[in-house]
Amino acid sequence: AEKVTVRLADRREFEAEIVGSDRNTDVALLKIRADDLTPAALGDSDAARVGEWVLAIGNPLGETLTFTVTSGIVSAKGRGSLRLPNRNNYGIQDFIQTDAAINPGNSGGPLMNTRGEVIGINSAIASETGFNVGYGFAIPINLVRHVMEQLISQGRVSRAALRVSISEVTPNDAAYMGLSEIRGVKVEDFSSDDSPAEKAGLRPGDVILSIDGKDVDYVGQLQQEIGFRKPGDVVTVEVARKAGERKTYRIRLASLDANQPPTLADASDNRPENTADAGASFAELGIRVEPISSQDVEQMNLDAEDRGLVVTGVTPGGPAWRLLGPGGDIIVAVEDKPIRTERDLRTALAEPGPGGVVTLTVVRPTETGPNRRVVRIKLAD
Repeated sequence: AEKVTVRLADRREFEAEIVGSDRNTDVALLKIRADDLTPAALGDSDAARVGEWVLAIGNPLGETLTFTVTSGIVSAKGRGSLRLPNRNNYGIQDFIQTDAAINPGNSGGPLMNTRGEVIGINSAIASETGFNVGYGFAIPINLVRHVMEQLISQGRVSRAALRVSISEVTPNDAAYMGLSEIRGVKVEDFSSDDSPAEKAGLRPGDVILSIDGKDVDYVGQLQQEIGFRKPGDVVTVEVARKAGERKTYRIRLASLDANQPPTLADASDNRPENTADAGASFAELGIRVEPISSQDVEQMNLDAEDRGLVVTGVTPGGPAWRLLGPGGDIIVAVEDKPIRTERDLRTALAEPGPGGVVTLTVVRPTETGPNRRVVRIKLAD
């Protein structure tokens, strides 16, 4: 917007100056010249607990119901990957979820705890109808405070980046890494050729456990820990690589393009829609595969290293069900060993044996280029 008007509860209106905005968090900082204003107290969103009571304030339905207060609880924290209708993708993955009624027009209003402290800014709802059905989301105020401070000092937000493609840790990942609980963030690939994480020694499949000694449990937490830092800062990253193996790296962070959200590995197309009979069968994975042809490699614009075995069928309920998808996923490596033939795959699967967890490197061609990710599968007994 080029012009913004701020209306207060006492019906006074002011034309606001736009100090700055941040597309990744959908937050803008406005400045007005007015007297007799009472600032809201900002709380600590990290201290908010699931189940505590909260109040949402806003203007649902625009001019119809101005300054409405609704109540509810904190339903969950750290919500990410919100596939919300009619909304752009967010660059954060750490929303506060609440069942306080939030409707169109509430966006930008505060989410407050019972002490009157703002712990979030109401931002979105998950609904097929566009109206509240009990799933509202707010941007944590700790993140907003960080954005606000940078907008005040420099009029824009500078974010640091590891330049990695990441995903949540699965039970198979945790078992493979020997973790006592399912936590951390998995590195799928590197999002640029000059990734500082790759230069430091991280590998696809590593699980990031902590940043500067602070545990990292999920994707949104990692994004905040890195996003709160500045390009050029050096962080200590602890990773798990294999059972019992831990590595620590010092990484000098790169900068994140202001208009580019952090990279999340896309595994949304991995739910099989068919179970074709073509190709050789691998019962331990519950899949059928066949070598990818030279013509397909050329048509899909794949690199030579991505010439592997294409998945042609997945057994419903089998080990690879919902992890691999037919007609697109290409197995290019197992435990870092290149896979080019069916014999290569059989040899690679023999080592972990029945019931073991195996690491597959999988490529899926997309319109924007190959999507590379790491998939860990527990073999059939």
